[in-house]
Parts: sequence; C-alpha cells; structure tokens
Amino acid sequence: MVPVKDRLTSIVRDTGWTGTSEVVNLLTSFLILNVLIRTLGPSGYGRYVAIAALAAILVTLSSTWVVLVLLQRGLQQERPLRQAHAEALSLAFWAGVLAFLLGLGLSRLLLPELSLGVVAAFVGAELLVGVLVHVSAGAVQLADGLPAATRLRLLPTLCRFFVVLVLFVLGAFDLQTLGFALLATYSTVGGAVYLTTVRRLGLRLLP
Repeated sequence: MVPVKDRLTSIVRDTGWTGTSEVVNLLTSFLILNVLIRTLGPSGYGRYVAIAALAAILVTLSSTWVVLVLLQRGLQQERPLRQAHAEALSLAFWAGVLAFLLGLGLSRLLLPELSLGVVAAFVGAELLVGVLVHVSAGAVQLADGLPAATRLRLLPTLCRFFVVLVLFVLGAFDLQTLGFALLATYSTVGGAVYLTTVRRLGLRLLP
C-alpha cells in the first residue's frame, strides 16, 4: 500500500504541473490573440478564428478521444504499453487522414474566401500535433506519469507562441505565412517528440 505522504506528494506534483500548464496556455493565448487582432484586422482575425475552430473540432474527432482510449486500455485493461500505443496510433492516423479530407471539404463551404493551401496548412498542423504529440504524451503518461506527459503537451502551445512572436517581430504576419510556419514548426517538433518517445519506450514506429 502506498504511504499517505507519497500519495499526497504525487497529487500535489500532478496538480502543480496541470495548473502550470493551464496558466501557460491562458497567458500565451491572451498574448497571441492581442497580436492577431492588432496585425490581421477584424476580417483577418475572423478568418483565423474560423479556421482555428474548424481545426480544433477535427483534432477532437481524430485524436483527442484516441488518447483516452490509449489510457483506458493501458490502465484498466492492463494492455502492454506497446500494444495499446500501436492500436491508438493506428486509430489516430486513419482518423487524422479522414479528418484532414473532411476539413478541406468543409472549408469550401464554411471558408470559401481562404485558399485551400492555407486551410490545409492550418488543419494539417493541428492534426500532426494530435497524432505525433498527444498520442506520444498519452504513452508517456502511462510510462512516466502525468508531469512528464504535461510537459510534452505544453510544447505545441509554446511553439505557437514562438512562431507568432517571430513573425510579429519580422513584420511578416499574415494568415498564409502563419499557417505554413505553424505547419513547419509542428512537423519538426512533433516529429522529434514522436521519434524520441518511440525509441525510449520501445514502441512501434509506424501505425
């Protein structure tokens, strides 16, 4: 039986990391929104909100629930981590492909003023985060605990803030540049997180 002191320490540590993550998300989101409003103007900001909302819905449909399945199978059904991760990765990959195609189709109805390339960049960037980072974080949570997984989940937020800040300083801020910059950054960071997690935990590389 785990001593009360150790359980309390674990609860405080997990709560602290979760709270820190929420504070960082709140502060960076506030700063990013201020930059977007100042640089894109009302119409550009409205387009950004629309494409961000569409991407968020597609991520929820394609990968958020997959992470919950991964954790549930790993904890309650006592599946080996390698097997639970492989199943989750396959689900997230194929759901991500379908979500990407669905996003492109819906964008023609909901956001006809945005080019298909810009929509593909934003949606693809967020779906990559879902498959590469969030599924990896789920596996890390099973293996190493919540704090380590929370640190991984913070990376996309910090990357987004870094990209917005750099583009703002360079004076090269528009939706197209932002979309492709996010896609490049998320691909690089997400790929590094995924490969590191797979090698360290001995997981399958491909779905």
